[in-house]
Amino acid sequence: MFATAASTLRSASLHTKLTLALAVLVTLVAGGSAYFLIDRERDRRLVELEQRATRIADLLSRSLALPLWNVCWRRPKTEPLLRVVPTQN
Repeated sequence: MFATAASTLRSASLHTKLTLALAVLVTLVAGGSAYFLIDRERDRRLVELEQRATRIADLLSRSLALPLWNVCWRRPKTEPLLRVVPTQN
């Protein structure tokens, strides 16, 4: 099979060889460019995702930070699960 393909390529015209070489070159350049662009876009989106996660974590740390020493863990059945105990001033 390889001998047949090699002999066919040797007997092909110059036009066919150049067209085949051009097709291979275009495919390699297009594939390399696509890989580069996809890799760059992935990196950009990962950075954007990390920045968003940092913003959300900062927002949650500011809005959900409740001092746990003011939480009443012993509660009657009629009260909410967490009740803030007033501080003694």
